[in-house]
Amino acid sequence: MAEAFTKTDQAILDPKETSDAPLSYGDFRLYEVSIESPSNPGILLHLNSPTMFVQLDIYEDLFSNVLKGEYTFKDTQGWAEMIPLIGDETLVVSYSTPGAEGTQVDTQSQDSDSQTASEEIIEQRFKVFDCVEIGTGDILKIYKLSLISEEYMFSKKMKVSRGYKGRSYSYMTKDIMKKLNKESEHLNKKLYIEETSSPQNVIVPNWTPFQAINFFASRSLSADIEPVEQEEGSENSPPIARPTGSLFVFYEKFGTGFFYESIESMILKQKLKENIPLYQYSPKLAENTIFSSALQYFSVEQFDVVSSFRTLENLGRGMFGSRLIAYDPIRMKYED
Repeated sequence: MAEAFTKTDQAILDPKETSDAPLSYGDFRLYEVSIESPSNPGILLHLNSPTMFVQLDIYEDLFSNVLKGEYTFKDTQGWAEMIPLIGDETLVVSYSTPGAEGTQVDTQSQDSDSQTASEEIIEQRFKVFDCVEIGTGDILKIYKLSLISEEYMFSKKMKVSRGYKGRSYSYMTKDIMKKLNKESEHLNKKLYIEETSSPQNVIVPNWTPFQAINFFASRSLSADIEPVEQEEGSENSPPIARPTGSLFVFYEKFGTGFFYESIESMILKQKLKENIPLYQYSPKLAENTIFSSALQYFSVEQFDVVSSFRTLENLGRGMFGSRLIAYDPIRMKYED
């Protein structure tokens, strides 16, 4: 298994080194789950009581601009009607991971550790956009709240209409995020941006900030250059250096902030550090199956193959041969 590079990893792999290691897979310390309602401004309703808490799921996705989550709780006092839950509430979550005290964060582009998120006490604010009753009992109801980062709501309420001349996509992303951050200064989230090359002329036609940034990401080319090697004593001209990557994504990382970078650069950073995590496929085939804590933390429960080879389909499209279609614009006919 790869060498750990966060304090939590060290605590998991070497529990004897610390007395504050996670006890089991998914162990965390929940300090606060509270909900704010515009119907009762200034009043926090705490939902982290053991009699109410059921499950909290938070999802990070490279291909999603913001964090999403679900919170399930038991309601024995009719809070859903008393608050009431109307889809305009804010859920505040605060938690930490055991053994993570002292973990630092630095999102500077020149720091190869910028992907290491803070594992100390993290506070995150979510907007509630859906509430579903998923169960009932004699004296209670079970609700599931669907959550999304507040920045998504701010982005939906904003429109950007402006032009950029001779600017890089990384500059445009910074400029648009400055406008968005003015609406969310209280959230105090950092922004990591990988510099891009090739200045462009772009007009943003009344898009939301995230729409514009996703457009920039689809056209960006990294300004970082892959190192190239030439054989000693060779008289040939040195090979042309290539950009690190072009598969840019814009996403939010829990406890750190927003990242605009290429997937290729993420891979190279770990490769340069000689610290490539090793994950194992451990499907949940049977209940009550016991694995070590370290294996559970570095295991993959499920994966999906998005696309595989399609021999018959590709054969018809000319992958294994040629296909000529002749079009006659006068007779409006084509021949295959």
